[in-house]
Amino acid sequence: MIDTSFFSWLDSQTTWQIQEGKIDTEKDDPFIWFRRASTVQFHLLNGTALDVFTTYFDVEVIGADIDAVQTQADSLKTALQSISPATVVGSTFCKAITVEDHEDDYLSKVVLNTDDGLHLASFSVKIIHRA
Repeated sequence: MIDTSFFSWLDSQTTWQIQEGKIDTEKDDPFIWFRRASTVQFHLLNGTALDVFTTYFDVEVIGADIDAVQTQADSLKTALQSISPATVVGSTFCKAITVEDHEDDYLSKVVLNTDDGLHLASFSVKIIHRA
């Protein structure tokens, strides 16, 4: 459900095409790709599972115009960082959202042919949420 909520939120923030997990669009058009990297459920020390999860998403903003790619990525990061704690995103109650740029050694999950001339801006989103 967090995937659907995150997709809906991204779609409401941009006119660019959104792709989850695979590419269904021509690479000539700018697009935003994301995937859920991991989800971990919180547990008490006695092993009791809580209804609280941490989910990480990889987000990649891809296009031919480097300025447009950077502007779109910055816009999304700013919007994510502006979401108030304890708010509903899509249909998911989020306790906290943090955004970090990927490290320099991050490898794109979208297979890009180096001859395509496309630019990439990538970042990670951490969401602490309820199921």
